[in-house]
Amino acid sequence: MDELRWPNAVRPGDVLTVDTEILELRPSRSRPGHGILRLRNVTTNQRGEVVQTMLASAMVPKRDKDDQLTNKSAATHACALKLREKTARLT
Repeated sequence: MDELRWPNAVRPGDVLTVDTEILELRPSRSRPGHGILRLRNVTTNQRGEVVQTMLASAMVPKRDKDDQLTNKSAATHACALKLREKTARLT
């Protein structure tokens, strides 16, 4: 994790939504079967206030050749959709 900020307090009962954006996707130089993705998470509460931001990198396994998309932006978009809109309720 490169950066983590909590600009506003989170209170019991808040409903949090995490929005994840894939900023970069590249092959790993040290592990050929993996890639490195750079991502930004923004967490908002039920009032739309930003309560947390995070900038990080993650190593992920590559897809099989038969399963790969030919368009990088389509692959990035599909990954972002899988990570988007995760909601949790704190009690």
